[in-house]
Amino acid sequence: MRRLLPTVSLAALFSSALVVLPVSAAPSAPKRHPVAASVAEHATASATATFSTLGATWDRSSTGTAQVRTHTSKGWSSWSALEATDAGPDARGKDALTASTQVATPPLWVGHADGYQTRTQGSVTGLKVITVDPGTSSADRIGAAQAGVAEAAPAAPTVYSRADWGADESLRSFNGSGCATPDYGSTIKVGFVHHTDGVNDYTPDDVPGIIRGIYAYHVKTNGWCDIGYNFLVDAFGRVWEGRYGGTDRPVIGAHTGGHNTNSFGVALLGTFSTVEPTPEMLTALEGLMAWKIAPYHLDPHGTNPLTSAGGGTSKYPAGTTTTFNILSGHRDAGNTECPGNAMYAHLAEVRDAVAAATGAALIDPSTTVTSVPFAGTGPAVRARVLQDQSWTLDVRDASGATVRTWTGQTSTSLTQRVELKDAAGNWLPPGTYSLVLSSAAGVDAAIPWTGQLVIAPSSAFVPLTPSRLLDTRTSLGGHQAPLGPNESLAVTVLGAGGVPTSGVTAVALNVTGIAGDAATFLAAYPGGTTWPGTSSLNLAARQVHAALVTPKVQGGDGTVRVLNGSGSTHVVVDVVGYYTGSGSTYSSVVPARVLDTRDSSTPFGTDETRQLPIAGQAGVPSDATAVVANLTVTGATHAGYVTAFPSGGSRPATSSLNVAAGETATNRVVVGLGGGAMSIYTQSGPVQVIVDVVGYLGSGGALFTPLDPARILDTRSANGVPGTSKAGPDSTTTVAVAGRGGVPADATSVVLTLTTTGVQRAGYVTAWSGAGTRPGVSDVNTWVGHDVANLVVVRLSGGSFSLYSSGGPLHLVADVVGYYR
Repeated sequence: MRRLLPTVSLAALFSSALVVLPVSAAPSAPKRHPVAASVAEHATASATATFSTLGATWDRSSTGTAQVRTHTSKGWSSWSALEATDAGPDARGKDALTASTQVATPPLWVGHADGYQTRTQGSVTGLKVITVDPGTSSADRIGAAQAGVAEAAPAAPTVYSRADWGADESLRSFNGSGCATPDYGSTIKVGFVHHTDGVNDYTPDDVPGIIRGIYAYHVKTNGWCDIGYNFLVDAFGRVWEGRYGGTDRPVIGAHTGGHNTNSFGVALLGTFSTVEPTPEMLTALEGLMAWKIAPYHLDPHGTNPLTSAGGGTSKYPAGTTTTFNILSGHRDAGNTECPGNAMYAHLAEVRDAVAAATGAALIDPSTTVTSVPFAGTGPAVRARVLQDQSWTLDVRDASGATVRTWTGQTSTSLTQRVELKDAAGNWLPPGTYSLVLSSAAGVDAAIPWTGQLVIAPSSAFVPLTPSRLLDTRTSLGGHQAPLGPNESLAVTVLGAGGVPTSGVTAVALNVTGIAGDAATFLAAYPGGTTWPGTSSLNLAARQVHAALVTPKVQGGDGTVRVLNGSGSTHVVVDVVGYYTGSGSTYSSVVPARVLDTRDSSTPFGTDETRQLPIAGQAGVPSDATAVVANLTVTGATHAGYVTAFPSGGSRPATSSLNVAAGETATNRVVVGLGGGAMSIYTQSGPVQVIVDVVGYLGSGGALFTPLDPARILDTRSANGVPGTSKAGPDSTTTVAVAGRGGVPADATSVVLTLTTTGVQRAGYVTAWSGAGTRPGVSDVNTWVGHDVANLVVVRLSGGSFSLYSSGGPLHLVADVVGYYR
């Protein structure tokens, strides 16, 4: 039965152990250590006045040095220098927030001591010596056991738990309740080897007490949340759990300052500067390393990058990315001799042993893309191996059933193209699938790798006569009030305005914002999802502006959600078409201007409608069902709106864009063609109208795949470009898009919201493939002091497109919402 300690405060625990020493070059008087309560929960106080762990702290302003020696039944030890600890948390990490501001030594195991002396040279202020009595516990009689290296895919070694060394779990809350919950990285990239310092002549029964002493010192002296190391290995081949949080998880410790995230630290108990680690210790270390890196498919002889967070004794400033051996020593990352010269010399053989134990492993498995269009080209799955082995790749549907399998044999690497068909040759339907790669060498099986594959639906377009679904100025759509700051509203689209109730992948909407007294933005995104952090149009205070959007519907709740960024804004939503399994496909053309009333000096008048023939112009064939164009109005003398609609039909009670007096306004439109023509109505005039055709809908073109909005370009943050400089004037920015934001390599065109901001001189922006001569059209007309957005459909060349800015300097932002292929 374990004996429990009485509850004591920190003052009671360390009141006699914290000794403030005078600054003197001569040795201090010997200090005896009275009985102190143990730091372990399941332990009792020692029967004699001894301690086993010792450390010290002093003011950072000190410039001198200090030494310490301890007294045991064998007499006084030799003098040892007191040096600052080389372990530590990452800067701004949870441990760093509560860490002591004084210089602290590492906790040193000194055996069973009953006194100590210190001596200093130079200016040493605030010197305090901390002694820890770990008490006794049933954990101290756990006995010695050797850990063996597992065969092939490494099995878990015997890891003695925190309870096995008598951890007081309440101590994790000593520096605040936030410390009780561990932090985790996203993966494991590197394992760092350390030594703890201190004497090496400990017994098996001493080990739990040594770990309890390190734990108490790290928490109560260093001010950390927990013991810094993830694992500890003793001279007898035993592996011990260190920091709380799960031995099989990427727990963030405080072992290698600046590089604790996505790594783990293993500390060897003892000092190995000149003393060799025992064979049992090396064997246990090898088995632990093999087991720990195996689930992350790492090559024991490989390397990985880590980005420094700063802190501890890191060699590398915060933000510096450095490539480390996957199995490294602490000195590789920190200004330290850890894990000692003797141990560091063994790291090469440790890597060899871990590689031998790894067996039939899959190294760095990956897939080229995670999202592909229906009936398209599947991704390639790749991996390396360390020995000859057979492999199997399964494609499994959402229920876990295997729908396709490939097998092979390799001794170096493998690449398998995933065909998007089942074993019978049928196209796999849209949905989410798992790619499961496994391998084996004889009876030795590798840890399988699982990747995700999303087959996205590709759709054709069905144009509609525009219909109004929402107007917050009235009760249309069920909401009669402007949207407030950060307020969003769900707009039902399935079954509304001619849109079917099922089989719809995306809708084409014209969204108009009527801003109040604050500049704002509107974002349209799939209902049932969270706002993706993108925008669809931007509005200045008291501005009325419209933008075409094509949000996804499939997989949502049958709605499109519209969010207002700031102020009080009315919203109007008109549906102009939808995407489904059958309908018109999209063909891009070289952008061409088909109307510019400025050339004829015949502006549109008030309440005027004109027919504009489209078929047979700008590469649009006679059988086209709709045209995709950029509609621009300029020179308006009065505020008003413009409506584009199919010729031959009644003018709908909707708008395509709104314009203020003296404003130039632009919007992308998708307009059905009646008799090969579209009609344009202007509410007030005179006003000049410009139409630039960029593509058409008909037969033989590309299918559309809607995407969740994703930002692929932001010159303000070096997203998609190498720096943060503004574009323009008279400049071209090339944007690589293939493989980003869900756009596959074989996409022919992308659909994106293009926004200009921070404009210093007015002008325009043209989006085009970048191949050949730049077309003489505009996609966004820029204003000084206003952010302007427009939906752009742009053809790709080599997976990229180009943006030309006539004015500026200005910043460019692009959010991809879909693609054609």
